[in-house]
Amino acid sequence: MTDQMLKFKEMVEKAGNIAVRTSSPGETVSDFSKMLAAMLLYQALLKFGKKTTLDLAEDKNFKALTAAALNSSAAEANRNDAEERILIKLDMTKLPISELRYEKEDNMLKIILKSSQKPPQIEHILVEKEIEPADLLILMDPPEEEIEAMLKAAPHKDVVKIGTKDK
Repeated sequence: MTDQMLKFKEMVEKAGNIAVRTSSPGETVSDFSKMLAAMLLYQALLKFGKKTTLDLAEDKNFKALTAAALNSSAAEANRNDAEERILIKLDMTKLPISELRYEKEDNMLKIILKSSQKPPQIEHILVEKEIEPADLLILMDPPEEEIEAMLKAAPHKDVVKIGTKDK
């Protein structure tokens, strides 16, 4: 096994969740071998028990094929649809926080912030949704001009680009 293959194996073993992508959002891929390779990798990762997402470009020719592959029993057990979570951000330069605590009151969770700023300004608090980043993002033979958009569109901690040698 080559050094690159061993490194890839280690990365996959360490990853809790993996995202496989074939192109940037909105792009159409007509390379059937790339799509098939992505689906086979996805299925292999599922069989190894990895929580995995697969994002194939929208192509009419693959709708039936991907539906069958994505609805297998292994896929159902390990499918890792990207989870959204709520993120609360505070600008600590504009709203200095001296204490952060929470209390549970019946079915309500209260987050209590104490600030030295009098009165505290709520506009310095931002609440938004965020997609949980994948531990490993695998890009399947992406066109060079799409890599940056793919990286921005898929939150991730680590990335591997798998390509062909004949480029």
